[in-house]
Order: sequence, then structure tokens, then C-alpha cells
Amino acid sequence: ALQNLGQALVRVRDSEGLQHIEQALVARREMQDHAGEAQTVLSLADAYHKLQGPRAARDHLLRNIDLVRDYPSLYGLALNNLGEFGQELGRLTEAADYIEQARAHFANVGPSYGQGYALHNLSHVYLDLGRPAEALVKASQALEIHKSAGDLLGQALALKFEGEAQLALGQDELARAAWNAALGRFQQLGEAAEAA
Repeated sequence: ALQNLGQALVRVRDSEGLQHIEQALVARREMQDHAGEAQTVLSLADAYHKLQGPRAARDHLLRNIDLVRDYPSLYGLALNNLGEFGQELGRLTEAADYIEQARAHFANVGPSYGQGYALHNLSHVYLDLGRPAEALVKASQALEIHKSAGDLLGQALALKFEGEAQLALGQDELARAAWNAALGRFQQLGEAAEAA
């Protein structure tokens, strides 16, 4: 309950939410609920990110990475998040390294959509590094994984980065086609949400 309340408060940028999630972490430790503790570590990273920025979130995850290591999907997510926080901080080589670790981790233990998200995040970092050819390869790989999983959001994001890479490579028409395909996926998501 503390964690849920904390997450709700964080969504409205109330710093009291951070205190509730920290209390939830202490309670889970006292109960020796290791899986819950690992989930709460990630919730805290999200809260720190929203309320105090990527440096606080990154520092929190680095201090607590061992708590999530035994939970494969959470560990992959933590590595991916470390990469995203590093990217926001301009630590692009570090970001690429963490996201590549996440990709390799998801490739070995699953889930496949985790690998897809890591690949399109890696594409984004490669774009920031000025390496559009590598970004295009990663975005295309992500797209294939998201297609096989039927993940429309993943497909839309992969197509977005594919388009950005193609534009950086001077392939304007291919970029436009990728962005139009991404828009189509986003529209499908919107239609599905309206129908629900």
C-alpha cells in the first residue's frame, strides 16, 4: 500500500511519494520479501528520476543493483534504466554499455520484448553518438522483435528511431516512410484504447 500511494504521489510530483516508497523498501527488507524489495528498488529509481532527475536515479540504482540481480527481468530493466539515465546525463558511451548489457541479458533470459526495447534504446544512443548506420541496424532489429511479439508501441518506437537514422544517413524518403508507419502504429494504439 505504501508503494502504491508513493507512486501515485510521485505521478503528481509530490515529494512525499518518495518517502512512502522508501518506507515500503524498509518494510519489504524487514519482511525479507526479496522480490518485493527488488521491485521497490526500481520504483524508487523511477521516483528519484521524476522528482530529482537522472543523476539521483542513476546513483540509487548503482547503490542497489545487487538487490535486483537475482530477478532476471528486473535486472535487465535496471541495466536498461541505467543506460537511459546515463544518456540523459550525456554519458553516451556508458549508456550504450549498460543498454547493450540489458540487450544481451534479455537475449539470454527473456522476455523478448525486453530485448526489443533495449535495441531501440540502443539505437537512440547511437544516434546521439553520431553513429546512424549502427542506429539503423539496432532499430531494424528491434522492429523485427516487436513485430513477432505483436507489440504495437514497440514497433512505433523502433520505426521512429529507424526514421531518424535514415534521415541522418540522407535517406529522406525512407525516413518519411518509417515515420508514416510509426504514425500508423500509434493510431492503431489510439483506436484500441478508444475501443476498450
